Amino acid sequence: MAKIKSGKFADFTPTKRNSNKHTMKGMRSLDSSMSEDGYTAPMTAAADGEIIDGDARFEASGNRFNDDVIVIEHDGSKPIVAVRTDIKDAEAPAARRIHYRANLTAWQNLEMDSQVVIEDIKEFDFDFESIGVGLDEIGDLLERDIEGLLNGNKTPSLDDLENEYGDPQERDFWPYIRVQVSPDTFDRWTELMGKTDGEDEAQKVENLLGSICP
Repeated sequence: MAKIKSGKFADFTPTKRNSNKHTMKGMRSLDSSMSEDGYTAPMTAAADGEIIDGDARFEASGNRFNDDVIVIEHDGSKPIVAVRTDIKDAEAPAARRIHYRANLTAWQNLEMDSQVVIEDIKEFDFDFESIGVGLDEIGDLLERDIEGLLNGNKTPSLDDLENEYGDPQERDFWPYIRVQVSPDTFDRWTELMGKTDGEDEAQKVENLLGSICP
C-alpha cells in the first residue's frame, strides 16, 4: 500500500556510484526547466534514502527549491501518476515544454562514466544484456573500445608512444591555423598554393606570406 507523506530534502542522499557524470549543458537545461515549469518527474530512492534514479534532478532541486518534499513510499507494484493541477491540458504551452524537455534534457545530460560501468561489469557482474543493452552499445555511449576497457587496456605512456612513433620533432608542436572561408576564397587559396614553391604545405604558406609581406 502506497503511503504519501511530507519529508525533507536532507533525508535523501545523491547516488554514490553514478554511471552518468552529466553535462554542463544538460544541467543548465534541467535548471531552466525547473525554473520555468516547476518540478515534473519524480525521483526514486532506495529505502535507505540514496537516490537511484534522478540524481541530476536531485542536484538541481537542491539549488532551486526549499527543503520540503513530497514522499511516496511504495513497493513498485503499481504505477504512480503525478497530476499537475496547474496545467489545464496536454496542449498547454507548459505541457508541450515538459513533454519535449523530458526526452531532450535526458539526452543532453548523458555522459557515461566508464570507470563506474566497468566496475559494475567486472566487480558486481552486472549484465547489461539483461536490460536490453549490448556491450557494443555501451561502448558507443562511452566512445571507447569496451572490450579494451574490460581487458584492462590503458592509455599508452609517453615512452610507449615514443617507441612506436619515434621522438617528437619541434614541428610537432607548431600551432594550427583554422579559418572558414567562402568557396571562391578557398579556390583562390588553392590556386596560389599550387603556384608556390615548397616541400610541403607549411613551407608553401611561409613562402607565400614572405612574398606578400617580405
